[in-house]
Amino acid sequence: MARRPEGVGQQSTFRVGQLCLKLALVVLVTALAPSAAEPNITFSYSGAAYILLLDPLPFVEAVASCARDGLLPTRGSLLPIELLPTNFLQIYITDRKLAESFLFGIREVAAARVAEQQGWEMWTWDQDRTCRASMNIWAGTASENQLQTADVPCSWRLAYVCVEAWAVEAAGLSAAPSWLSSARSAAQQPSPYALGPGASGLALLRSDLVIGDPAPPPDCVTFDEADVFWREGPVVSAMYRGGTHDLYALKPLHEAMAAAAWRSLSAPASIAGFVGVYLPDRDQGSAWEMHNTVTDGRDYVVRVEGCFRGPVVERLLLTSRTGRRYQLGRGSCTTRFREDAPPGGYLAGFAGAYLNASLWAPGADGEVVFIRQLRLLWAAPAGSPPPAYSVRPVPAIAGPTCPTARPTVRSLQGQQPGECGAGSGRVCPSNRCCTPQTVSSANGSMFFCAVGSMVCQANFCNPEYGLCGKVGEKPATQFVHTPVVAGAEADPAVYIINTEQPMTYTAAMYYCKRSSYLGLTWRLVWIADVLRLYTSLDVRRRAYMSMAGRRLWINMHNNSDGPYAYPCMLGGFGISVSPSAHAFVPYGCDALALAICKAQLPQPRTNALLNVSKSSAWAAGEHQLFTSSQIGSGPLGPSCPFSLGLGSASGGSGGLRGVGFGKVTSDASSMMAEAVWADNSTNVGSVSVLAPLTSISLSLGVDLLNETESTEQLTGLRLERAGMEAETAGGGSSGGWHALALAPGETVVAVSGCAGGYVERLVLHTSQGRLWTAPFSSVSMCSLPFQESAPPGAYLVGMQGYVGYYLEALQLVWGLPTAPAPSAAASPDSGSSGSGGSGNTGAIVGGVVGGVVGLALVAGLVLVFLVWRRRRGPSTSGTSSADSLSATLDKVAPSGGGPQAVPGDVQQAECGGPGAKPQVGSRQSSPPESTSDRADTMQLNTDLAPGTDDVVLTVEGDGGCAAPAPNAPSPLLQGPNSPALTPSRTHLERLVSKGRWVMQTPETLAGGPSSAGGASASTQQPRVDSCLDSGPGSVASAAAVARAMDVVMVPTDTSPTSSDAGSSSGLARLVLGMDVVVDEESMLGKGASGVVRKGYMQTKDGRRTPVAVKLLDPSTDMLAGLRNLAHEVHVLSRLDHPNIVRLYGGSLAPPRPFLVEELMNTPLNAIIHSRHRDGRHVYAYGLAGILRMSRDIAAGLAYLHPTVVHRDLKPGNVLLDANGVVKIADFGLSRFKQNTTLLTSNLEVGTSAYCPPEVFTPTESKVTDRCDVYALGCLICELVTRRRPWEGTRNAVIGYLVAIERRRPDLPAPDDPLCPPALRSLIERCWRHNSEERPSSAEILKRLTLLLNEHTTSTAQLGSRPHSLVVPTRTGSTVGSSGMGLGVGLGGSRIGALAMEAAGRVAMLDGGENGEKEGGSGSAC
Repeated sequence: MARRPEGVGQQSTFRVGQLCLKLALVVLVTALAPSAAEPNITFSYSGAAYILLLDPLPFVEAVASCARDGLLPTRGSLLPIELLPTNFLQIYITDRKLAESFLFGIREVAAARVAEQQGWEMWTWDQDRTCRASMNIWAGTASENQLQTADVPCSWRLAYVCVEAWAVEAAGLSAAPSWLSSARSAAQQPSPYALGPGASGLALLRSDLVIGDPAPPPDCVTFDEADVFWREGPVVSAMYRGGTHDLYALKPLHEAMAAAAWRSLSAPASIAGFVGVYLPDRDQGSAWEMHNTVTDGRDYVVRVEGCFRGPVVERLLLTSRTGRRYQLGRGSCTTRFREDAPPGGYLAGFAGAYLNASLWAPGADGEVVFIRQLRLLWAAPAGSPPPAYSVRPVPAIAGPTCPTARPTVRSLQGQQPGECGAGSGRVCPSNRCCTPQTVSSANGSMFFCAVGSMVCQANFCNPEYGLCGKVGEKPATQFVHTPVVAGAEADPAVYIINTEQPMTYTAAMYYCKRSSYLGLTWRLVWIADVLRLYTSLDVRRRAYMSMAGRRLWINMHNNSDGPYAYPCMLGGFGISVSPSAHAFVPYGCDALALAICKAQLPQPRTNALLNVSKSSAWAAGEHQLFTSSQIGSGPLGPSCPFSLGLGSASGGSGGLRGVGFGKVTSDASSMMAEAVWADNSTNVGSVSVLAPLTSISLSLGVDLLNETESTEQLTGLRLERAGMEAETAGGGSSGGWHALALAPGETVVAVSGCAGGYVERLVLHTSQGRLWTAPFSSVSMCSLPFQESAPPGAYLVGMQGYVGYYLEALQLVWGLPTAPAPSAAASPDSGSSGSGGSGNTGAIVGGVVGGVVGLALVAGLVLVFLVWRRRRGPSTSGTSSADSLSATLDKVAPSGGGPQAVPGDVQQAECGGPGAKPQVGSRQSSPPESTSDRADTMQLNTDLAPGTDDVVLTVEGDGGCAAPAPNAPSPLLQGPNSPALTPSRTHLERLVSKGRWVMQTPETLAGGPSSAGGASASTQQPRVDSCLDSGPGSVASAAAVARAMDVVMVPTDTSPTSSDAGSSSGLARLVLGMDVVVDEESMLGKGASGVVRKGYMQTKDGRRTPVAVKLLDPSTDMLAGLRNLAHEVHVLSRLDHPNIVRLYGGSLAPPRPFLVEELMNTPLNAIIHSRHRDGRHVYAYGLAGILRMSRDIAAGLAYLHPTVVHRDLKPGNVLLDANGVVKIADFGLSRFKQNTTLLTSNLEVGTSAYCPPEVFTPTESKVTDRCDVYALGCLICELVTRRRPWEGTRNAVIGYLVAIERRRPDLPAPDDPLCPPALRSLIERCWRHNSEERPSSAEILKRLTLLLNEHTTSTAQLGSRPHSLVVPTRTGSTVGSSGMGLGVGLGGSRIGALAMEAAGRVAMLDGGENGEKEGGSGSAC
């Protein structure tokens, strides 16, 4: 875990502690203060005048009060929500008296009306919506303090703050007075609808625009709100269901009924008159949301925008007369439309069709279309023209430019995802991979498109039909937002959210500030950015899903190089009690949260971090040629090769003169080769370039998909040279061509962008520092970023690759001008010629001799170095910490140094080896791809505080060069380390010399040495991690965490056959009585079909190893028992992980089938529930023990889950060995899955008390790894409470409680020290009703590791004694360690952890009787 820099983290934590104490004091003052408050409080901040008015008013009156003359020195505005959290957080710290007066005043006003107004305290001004209130939740020192903001009824009477309008406008925001004038004008407009069609002078106009399905099925429910308009009036707002998905339900709010709608939110079952469905248990949709408007304000809707995809209505955006904007639904945005009211008109209602829920067949739970069609009804003066509308479809192509190309997967609405692979001949979308699934087929396994950390990297991923080797859109998700200013669209902004790597505020700031992603300039988001994302038509659904319920860092303008002046702030949507409210939380800067970075467009200049060459002016003549890495995953089958700018450039027509490079070979391996750069003194030939590039054009097209968001990628490329005909690869789309015109002498010297299965985006960087790319849209995405730079002095001269429907693969061709060749026209018998020949001969001879001597010297130096290293041997316990770090630096930093590491970035070091080719110029832009995709990859995290030399280094993995598995796909788009992103060894050693460093390796994370002297997981020697409450981890545990990313390969046939049972397929055959001797008197366990006894296995060297022998009971159903054993062999024989019980062998042949497995010491069930006769627990453990055991289980699940579902996780199937390592056992019900879902008709899943709600649902026919996640939540809760879930409740009742009533096992009290808030939150997330909302096992593993490290560090710093776990041995003795005192004496640092580990090892190896038997200082085992 990345630890905070000492200076900043401690100071910010101290300030937050001060803040909490002040706020607690304020609460006390509030409780004891008299009932009278000042009528208003005036103050100033940053040069602007403010006033808090405590006489509560409705919203419009509050806005008018702020705008009246004389209240403030200049015209006033209601305080915007964008300024409230940051300004007042700073005021709370700088002016205590003012803070107390402010808090006391607003709380007293709110308390007087608490029943009616639900605790909301103060009006705030929102840029897009009316009637926005705020509420301060002061939890004192026991919890965090929040400021929430949400829509509330405009008639409520709340306090409010006014500020001078110029201060609002100076912050780039609109002030409230401009809205007030338009609101007053709208309220005076006539509304004669109640007079009826004849007397009102109004006519209803039905739009010709059909939103959704033009011809809905006849069994749909049709509706028309024409009569509703004449009864209830125009539409002013709406209620809707669309939290992070398409529009599931819509209830238009007409003028006469809008005021009463708020109360119905608290009783959603009472909401009637809507279109769509409200079946949350089945549709898995969100709760109802609504937008409040001013009663009798006549602020009618005059514009409707939105998006639809075929028959699916994705989202709507209503705009009122006063410019208020209300977003309904947060699905994707594919085909976009806009319709405006006729002059003088407004929205009267909707018509259309929606799903008849009574006809929704059981089991038909694929993608269901709930709202099938919408048409708009407008009310306008009689004789008005029809409403004007426009439709903006996404760019599409008419067909492939390559006749043999493979099309993209398609599926019909409501059906299962379409099939990819040879069976259908179709390829996956750009961000997905084609993998087999367990579906019965006469032709074998069927392939479907999927995405996942391991599915796309396993050897069964088919690279000819999609992305393989990497995971699309990991770790960063890209999306776009186009703000609306003064009723018109402003320039768009691009955002990226890092969904995989929570980080501190420092790391988040520098992650954005130092990012070179796409060559753009980035910053951390402000409050205004977060709020604007929820009134948008182009933010992707994936972005909403990534942000929902997640805490995000807010830019507090803490940009100084010194300590922070104020605490930091977290924000987010749906992170508070109210699911539709924004919340902002003052917090310590060393907390962990997500980072969202923003880049404002257009950006005409390239990010200076890229250090793009600006001296590469074009020159005519001979050019050396260099090729880039491959961009894109193609060719995806029989696609067509292309070559641009190369034949014409050389004056020929067939290719590059002299090298025959104009025609791309059909061998894909040439496209997969690593880039060849000038630094390598290697080139692919030369050519004479006669004319410069003058224009580069791109065309983009979109794949319209049903089961996933649509994807955008390149359809064509076009290069133009001066005086020559343009060359084109691929074709244009309906969106046309986008062109970059180059100035005379200007060249392209770098290309960045995005690619997955297809090439998705190109960003061109020129020698004049310009940056250019095609426009972004609502479907713009980035599967994997890349960046390619030309060798020094070179520039782009051509391109080559493969094209099908879209651009599948691309290589850039750089040209480096060379000096003119000497003339060959001189006479061969001239004197100068002879002299020159002699000179050349001497130079050649000298060069050869010098080269041989130099090579010999280098070889000698290398030999001496290797001998020295061999004699030096591995570091011992006596090695200094600086030496240990230096040894680690050999793995991380290049010997030649390099620029200083960028704080907050994550760099990736590649291992070299025999035949490894260096890639100097190619790299992926930051934010980088996730380095957790490979276990042998080292990840370097730096968290450097401005103005300090404190740095935290984390090296994950062993740093070795693991040989790829046979037939494993090559990682695509894998940029190597670039010197520009590699930390300087000199800089790191400078930090070491100051003694201000923390090196975290898998070993030191375990609290053990990073040398070879420590015990490994495979040696089974006693070690300190057998004490489950010691340290943050062990060597074995850290290795298990690292190996959680290993792949469990799925066999060709994922279910064992009867022949397997007989032949013991995949099982090392052993013979009872010969290889294995069973102790028939022993009894380790008993199940429904057999027993487990202790035994001894004879090894080849004659030793007897204790083992566990699982035997079938002949008195039970042998066939069923044999089937379970066969399943266990089928799965367990392919597993190899420190947290999985190991299978040694056995035999499934009659008459006595058996399995031999690793002997374990104690079941987790006994650890939790065993008691002495007096009621005391036999095994005592504390929070560290809970976190350690839970983490071990999560590590095992993270290893399993890409391909295996356990299906019966419970304490009885989790065992501990003699060293306290927790391992998962009993794989009799486990099954392989080939995607994210296991399709099965036999839901024989596990034990009812640990089963998730989907298991109890009759219509469900799938089991995912999230079933194990739910069980893990139950197991962690059981560890904490020591109570079995649903104890004493029948299985049928459990199913009803879990699936129907959505109840969960009882959690401990909120103040229980064994269940801190972070752990409680993790358990609750594991128990989410919607399985897709549960965290992955890999995420749980990460969170538990962080929690364990935080807890252990804080315990060591406080000098407390962690509660130890005592595991009895056969002799009854205990083994203790005494390293705690040494650890605390060293300040609780990692050095202390090393000392604790070393002392613990000595104590454990010395034996148990001298150890502390009752816990004491250290941990007893």
